[in-house]
Amino acid sequence: MADLPFDEAERGLAGSAGAWWFACGVVPACLLDIAAKYSIWSSRPDLYADSLFGVVHFHFHQNTGLMLGVGNSVDERYRAVVLAAISGLVLVGIYLVTQPIILKNQAEFLTKAIFRVLPGTTSINTFLLSGEQLEPYESADDSMPTENAIFAGHAADGTLIGYAVPADGAGFMDTIKLIYGFDPRRRAIVGMQVLDSRETPGLGDKIIFDEEFHQNFVELKVEPAIVGVKVAENPRPSNEVDTITGATISSEAVISILNRSTERWLPLLDKLTASSEGAEGEVASDDTPEGS
Repeated sequence: MADLPFDEAERGLAGSAGAWWFACGVVPACLLDIAAKYSIWSSRPDLYADSLFGVVHFHFHQNTGLMLGVGNSVDERYRAVVLAAISGLVLVGIYLVTQPIILKNQAEFLTKAIFRVLPGTTSINTFLLSGEQLEPYESADDSMPTENAIFAGHAADGTLIGYAVPADGAGFMDTIKLIYGFDPRRRAIVGMQVLDSRETPGLGDKIIFDEEFHQNFVELKVEPAIVGVKVAENPRPSNEVDTITGATISSEAVISILNRSTERWLPLLDKLTASSEGAEGEVASDDTPEGS
């Protein structure tokens, strides 16, 4: 149950920071070098040093020089720009080469999670929210969407097992991303897996590894709303979750994410189920022999 590899935000962070530093630091410094060299001030360095233009130029030199670890000469700065440009091109090349691999790994990880939260599933159909309804989605590559998407799991005979629904929300430390399986006939969650969490190691991260906690989501009714309890009754009410000792806030965060998600998705899933069952009924009637 590892994190989704190479989260989009993390993948873009280093490149974005480098691009902003290059655009706002190195490039202006070099443009100021050129302007100073070929401006009217080139023959009057005493006036240039006291001008606003010269003060700004000096500070760009100092700051970018410290960041680059080079001196303040024009030649050294141009060499740094060339090196920075080459480094940027190398990073872009690596990203373009590895992106298909990253997308494939994410899709494989998500597929395994779907099979886990929907036991008995042998095939998956993806649906994407379009307006107020769910539409079938076909990927042009190996990627699988997680925003505004759900996954219908089917048994070997084509019977609908249920829906796998990605969801996320605030945890104690950071955003918790999870996926749960929902059986529309039983009106129950039949499995849950945390996909990504940065909760406190040894405490909040138990929501990822604690099997007793995960057992709460094997047959968890969503109507009425799910509630968390510190000491579960025996037998436990069908909509209650026994929270983890020492990780109550993280446990409650998972419950909150599920409640918000089911409130949003259940009406849409009911419509999708009704339309699917209607289509299956039409197919069955068409296959009935005449006169039977």
